[in-house]
Amino acid sequence: MAATAYSYVISLFVRSQLAAVAATALVQVLIVALFFVGCMLTNLNAPATQLYAWLNYLYYTMALIAPIVSLFRALMMSVNLYSLVCRGATRADYPGQISIYGGPILYLTLQIVVLVAFLMFWESGRSLEVFGIRSKARRSRTEAELEKGDAAARYNNAELEAAEDDRHLAASNDGLRVSNISKSFGRNKAVDEMTFGILPSEKFALLGPNGAGKSTLISLIRGDLQPDHGQGEVFIANESLMHTPVAAKNQLGVCPQFDAIDAMTLRENLSFYARARGVPDQNHNITELIARLDLALHQHKLVKKLSGGTKRKLSLAIALISNPNVLLLDEPSSGMDPAAKRALWSTLRDVAVGRVLLMTTHSMEEADALCDRAGIMAGKMLALDSVEGLRGRFGDKVYLHLVHKDAPYASNEDTMALRRWVQDKFPGAEVERQTFGGQIRFAVSRGSMGAAGVVGARGQGNDAGRLFRVIEDEKDALGVVDYSIGPATLDQVFLNVVERHNVLEENAEAAKPGAWTLQGLRRRKRE
Repeated sequence: MAATAYSYVISLFVRSQLAAVAATALVQVLIVALFFVGCMLTNLNAPATQLYAWLNYLYYTMALIAPIVSLFRALMMSVNLYSLVCRGATRADYPGQISIYGGPILYLTLQIVVLVAFLMFWESGRSLEVFGIRSKARRSRTEAELEKGDAAARYNNAELEAAEDDRHLAASNDGLRVSNISKSFGRNKAVDEMTFGILPSEKFALLGPNGAGKSTLISLIRGDLQPDHGQGEVFIANESLMHTPVAAKNQLGVCPQFDAIDAMTLRENLSFYARARGVPDQNHNITELIARLDLALHQHKLVKKLSGGTKRKLSLAIALISNPNVLLLDEPSSGMDPAAKRALWSTLRDVAVGRVLLMTTHSMEEADALCDRAGIMAGKMLALDSVEGLRGRFGDKVYLHLVHKDAPYASNEDTMALRRWVQDKFPGAEVERQTFGGQIRFAVSRGSMGAAGVVGARGQGNDAGRLFRVIEDEKDALGVVDYSIGPATLDQVFLNVVERHNVLEENAEAAKPGAWTLQGLRRRKRE
């Protein structure tokens, strides 16, 4: 147990599992080698009357460094090396003496207590709250928010920050509040004074290109990383992550990008995490989750033999096992087929009722279909609004789909007539997708509508209404039997925002010509 806790402590300060194994082995082998050499030199140089005392000094000093020294000392005792268990001409009567096996046993016991206590302190966010000592420096949410107001004025997107502050200062029951959080790695500032909040029953999508800092921000909210110089604050169900991390994390459920894969069954995994989270009625929660997520047929199967979609459902069940108030989902549908994705979306809509849901995703379709609000970030928050609000602010095109009355058997002449009408009526319109058989889909920029005479069509109104009137006036002459008018997709909004802020994807500078960067995708889309 002492060696396990010791290895865990070493793993906190290295970057990978392999490095942790190597560091643990190297440190302990080196220490026990030094101890053995020290014993040999002591045996050769110590006066006969002081030999046992010197060996004890050496042991009690070096055993503080690593548990392996106590193990080696016990092995020396078992073979009576250097006559350690002798008392004069006879062996010691009681092997539990401190100078025999009692010393190693006591040291290992104390190391278990100290190392586990250190791990509890470290993993709880360097807080004494885990030992029942709450921080006297804890601030109220309102006080922290008022302090944040001054910082917002320094932020380069003050209008966005101020609107978000007004929205959440008025709400006393914020589910999740991130206030002025920053995180740097060397010279790279991954998260730059980020502020946003999510109310209960609200589903929020965090969008951004690769390297935008989404995973770093999730790690900051989880408490895995500490913000720069103690700046900023995170409130989870009104509990401060910085000052009362244990209480805050008890309100949090996390579904990471990776799945639980080991030699346990699905139900055993849920049971393990229920015990780890201290769930009082474990069987009830496990049974309810298995039923809600449709996992009954798989509950006794090994996790490593489940499909990708079922593994993602298990990860979601693990996040929900303690019925948290705030749910963090890091790309929850990655690697899932379309049918499994939609089933997961339906499940998330159900479980999001009454709780905060924050998700990162690269799928604009997923964010559009599932979330109420979205934020687009690239180190800092570039845009933040409801999904419809983002479309209205950054969607610079309106999309139309025309269907000829003879479709799908319309002639090429009919299809070309539709195309010519579009090009004449809407100069600069981009034909996004043309399908033979009398259908055409195109995009009209808002700026070109005035030139097309759309603005003056029967008075003023919104863009969709203007287009609707134009098409209604001429659809009979064109032979159009059906049509649809829609706003810009979230994918188009995302590209507009990142292009407007000159955001490059991670490693874009080193990309080869024609590589799949955001700018390349936009160019290919136009082509």
